Amino acid sequence: MPLPGEGHPQQMPTAHLTKITHSAFSEDGSQAAIQFENDDGEPFLLTMSVDRLHALSTICRDMINRQERRELPVSDVALKYPATFSIGYALDKRGVVLVTFDEATVNEAIYVLPNPVGLDMARELERNIKSRMTEGERAEYNRRNHPLLQPLQGKIIIPGG
Repeated sequence: MPLPGEGHPQQMPTAHLTKITHSAFSEDGSQAAIQFENDDGEPFLLTMSVDRLHALSTICRDMINRQERRELPVSDVALKYPATFSIGYALDKRGVVLVTFDEATVNEAIYVLPNPVGLDMARELERNIKSRMTEGERAEYNRRNHPLLQPLQGKIIIPGG
């Protein structure tokens, strides 16, 4: 990718970030460090002043806003594949549900949804997934989750048996 204002790409070392493994600040709070892993699992460290961290944060926020507004090509949209999720609530907040992805990791994301929105989301997820199931998958899902709705099977009753 060419640098802004230049017509020729520069040869630069690059790495494809697979995972953020750690982040920290210096004791005096003036420096930030972020440790990453690349595709080969090799760690590397990015360090910068907190001023540069704020500038990087602004750039990232702008890129995310452009992505959310669909100003980037679909091939550049970042899809996230969380490994875990949990559903919960906060004792001090009534009327909301918390949806957490990748809890206790650097990629943790928590969404707070009003109860009606959470219920709508659950119904929409089920509707969407079921609409793409085969007839056999749908029957198996219903058998597991709604056993009382299954058609009764005929039984042969043998007297005296």
